[in-house]
Amino acid sequence: MLSLEKNPTDNALSPENFDVFLNFYRIMRTAREIDRLEEQFTNRGEAFFHASGAGHEASAVLAHFLKPEDWLHCHYRDKALMVARGISPEMFFHGFFAKDHSHSRGRQMNAHMADFDHNILSMCVPVGNNALQAIGVAAQVKDQPAKPLVLCSFGDGTSQQGEVLEAVGEAVRSQLPLLFLIQNNPW
Repeated sequence: MLSLEKNPTDNALSPENFDVFLNFYRIMRTAREIDRLEEQFTNRGEAFFHASGAGHEASAVLAHFLKPEDWLHCHYRDKALMVARGISPEMFFHGFFAKDHSHSRGRQMNAHMADFDHNILSMCVPVGNNALQAIGVAAQVKDQPAKPLVLCSFGDGTSQQGEVLEAVGEAVRSQLPLLFLIQNNPW
């Protein structure tokens, strides 16, 4: 287990953590390879739409600190986090090509992954609505003995939408176990 004590730089590069960091790197590279292949299929006309996860690869690190009981409302760019949580690359392609074996049986936009076995909830458009849905999940799990957390991830542009501001206010008022992850991928 990666140890982050008072001063994380003291032991971050220790031999015990090497395998953890190597795994993070493999997951991030896997997410980029999924992106690369999806882009190639789209450019050749074999697929209709590609939503890149570029710039969000570091979200994979969060999986190391989440418990299996925790719930995720991911951003559509959080491919690396979803891979780290347990969604296989094959499942991304089932969704990408709208196949019956995908999580939605081919009926949902390809970048909107879900995996209920790993507590990854389905995404919606507009993205800010995820924050309101995350509030509902957090309210339901707040008093569970395992003390699950709900992660709600979105981009910095979404952070100014009314739905998100309402969700943040409700999370504070109700002291909900909710972590908002706001990412700016400079793309």
